[in-house]
Amino acid sequence: MTRLGFSCNTSDYISKTLDTGFASAKNLLHFVEANIGSDALTSLFRDLKMNQSSMRSICILDGDQMSDLKHHIIALPGGSPPDRMFSIFLRELMTGEAHNAFWHEVQAFGYSKLTASDVLKDFDSIAEKIAEEKSAGRSTHGLQRILSKAHFKEHRAFYDLVRKAWLVNEGSQAAIRKFRNELFAAFKKTAAFHSIDARIWPQLTTEAAA
Repeated sequence: MTRLGFSCNTSDYISKTLDTGFASAKNLLHFVEANIGSDALTSLFRDLKMNQSSMRSICILDGDQMSDLKHHIIALPGGSPPDRMFSIFLRELMTGEAHNAFWHEVQAFGYSKLTASDVLKDFDSIAEKIAEEKSAGRSTHGLQRILSKAHFKEHRAFYDLVRKAWLVNEGSQAAIRKFRNELFAAFKKTAAFHSIDARIWPQLTTEAAA
């Protein structure tokens, strides 16, 4: 399984809240740290001979990619790469009174809307830096990922709180359930190859999965 973005935190939420049966299966998953583009990963997992021999794995791509369960490919919830998704959600948190509870909670950690504004300015500067490089005729290949990774590392403590808020946000639940169901299906398809009893992760009841 290729881990990209915030998939481990999403899996923690699934095992603790959405599907407690996932906890046993999660301990059997081996997460591979790999810096491979989505196109290359998709090609690998769709290659017939590779898939039949050594690629009995689950590929998790960013949310802006398409799932392909036939080839064990699933996309993270959210519909966008994690950096874009959480920046959009952070902007949402800053509007209206519906999210006052979040700001009350993060205040205890020394954060405020002013913090969020500074974080978003830093995130927006990534696009500006990339535009500058393009204007100068320099290659920008991989620059978005490099700068985004540095941005999230610098503001990790704050983004941890934003991510937790996204995971319990009502508007996120349908996407998270879809991710859980696709991961469940991929696990069932690949478990036997690794001599894992697929029953260790039981099927949710129809009512719970709805």
